[in-house]
Amino acid sequence: MASRIGSVTVRELLTQPVVVNPLEHVSKAIGLLERAKAYEVFVAERNRLLGVVTIRDILKVSDITGAKISALATRMPHVIGKDTVSKAARIMTEHRMRAVPVVENGRLVGQLTASSICDNLSRNGKLSLTATTIMTPNPTSLQGDDSVAKARTI
Repeated sequence: MASRIGSVTVRELLTQPVVVNPLEHVSKAIGLLERAKAYEVFVAERNRLLGVVTIRDILKVSDITGAKISALATRMPHVIGKDTVSKAARIMTEHRMRAVPVVENGRLVGQLTASSICDNLSRNGKLSLTATTIMTPNPTSLQGDDSVAKARTI
């Protein structure tokens, strides 16, 4: 394994993606996200990546049992197995995503997650950064009794 996380290949940290068929309702995607503890779902048909839907997208839907997931899907760049983690991390940052799809020969083969990157850093003793170095200052937050409507607005 490479000594720097930026030069590690995506293939080395590949994980199973959360995938939903484009004809499924948003409620199905919510269930998949909850079970997988994920923040985005990849929309694919016969392993062909069509787009991605994030929790932020889902929060905008008023009828989760009637709306099709394909109506929310947006395109985003993907990576291939031989790409570096550094490239994938740039894509995740630019698109405010916690996972990036990994595509080989036009087919969705996995995902690279922020969590798998952090796990790798932790296992290899590369987490000498302080939290203040990488934190988001003054994050937007909610109280436990705030309404979902307030969360949507924020």
